[in-house]
Amino acid sequence: MVHTRVTTSNHIVLTQEQTQTLDTKGTPSFTTSGIVNMSSKATIELTDAQQKALTKLKESMRDEIPARYDDVLLTRFLKARDFDLKKTESMVREDVLWRGNMQTDMLLTDWKVPEVLEKYWGGGMLGCDRDGRPVYFDPYGKRDIKGIMHSATGRDIMKFHLQKNEMFDQMIRANSKQQGKQVHGIILIYDMEGMEEQAFWKPGMEFGKQVLNMFQLHYPELMYKMILINCPKISGILYAAVRPFIPEKTRQKVIHLGTNFKDELLKFVPAEILPTAYGGKAENTSKIKPPDKVPASCYLKDRVISSRNLVDRVLDRGVCLEFQYEITRPGSLLYYEFKTKERDIGFGVKLLNNDGTRSTVLEKRRYHCYLGVPEDGQVLLNQPGTYVVKFDNSYSILRSKSLSYWVEVLEPLLDDEDVAFREPERDLSVFD
Repeated sequence: MVHTRVTTSNHIVLTQEQTQTLDTKGTPSFTTSGIVNMSSKATIELTDAQQKALTKLKESMRDEIPARYDDVLLTRFLKARDFDLKKTESMVREDVLWRGNMQTDMLLTDWKVPEVLEKYWGGGMLGCDRDGRPVYFDPYGKRDIKGIMHSATGRDIMKFHLQKNEMFDQMIRANSKQQGKQVHGIILIYDMEGMEEQAFWKPGMEFGKQVLNMFQLHYPELMYKMILINCPKISGILYAAVRPFIPEKTRQKVIHLGTNFKDELLKFVPAEILPTAYGGKAENTSKIKPPDKVPASCYLKDRVISSRNLVDRVLDRGVCLEFQYEITRPGSLLYYEFKTKERDIGFGVKLLNNDGTRSTVLEKRRYHCYLGVPEDGQVLLNQPGTYVVKFDNSYSILRSKSLSYWVEVLEPLLDDEDVAFREPERDLSVFD
């Protein structure tokens, strides 16, 4: 197979008025000039057919795209669309419009991260691997996503993710020029330790899907590996929820590790930049900021986050509303959210036994969910069977209740189960 080497030599300005280069250990060092020396050129390898597709794409969009869309970036878009010219051209045009709308070129210089994200999000850059790939550590399992989303606007949270992606992208460009060869992507380490059922809060999961869609549509081929460590069994349900939105070739980049991960992690991350707690030699752990619980005092006034498409129904006085769910896979998760226009409503979950009796799974009680904030939560269903979800207005002999509700069950995937990929939606609206 014949390959063509493509070179690129654009100037790049890095964040924090620093320029990143690599030292002999493959870890980042910094100068303060603010401009990367592009005298050395990064190279990428393409087959003759791929080079022909790249040339045609550049010719068709010569006068329509900004200078940042160099050969390397356009090749990433081509790879994301399997070198289909029509699909790639459409993807690039939409990306140009989207970047203008989100003002991404200003995120590293003119946008200030909101204090609540700076203080409570957690995570940090470890450095680079020996091939120049940025390595980012995210303590996902301990993050208070519900508190974050009640304390920052969806647009700010999205911009926070975009700012990191812009930083990753510029680091890759700079390191590619420094090494004279193309650096392929970033390494993301997600520590799932401490993950609780809050991680399955429906609005948080929906927003996570939007971030995932943004990543695929506008930063194609940016991720080299995603490594999940300290994965509890419950994390499989979370992966089942997002897996349909991940292309197969991206799924192959995801590595699931349990608690015995240290030796495997060192295959991807140099010991010099990996903290000792994770099997490395780095004594300084200040690069990784731990997440923290967001105090209620940080919550935005009158901010109510709700799942979409709640079903409206009137429960007459003395009436109950029940739903039955047949669960075949242990470890399934039942999500719920509900509110009323006025006064309280009863809610609970039970397991239907073979003899017709019912065992309590979530004790029924009356919820005062008419004060503007919906009740929401998750119930872990540990055994197969028939589960009954009940909204109860039987105690009210005088008043009917206007109920808005949403209930859903998510089952874990089997080890060998395949899931079809769903194309990302173009609507990247946020919870504002």
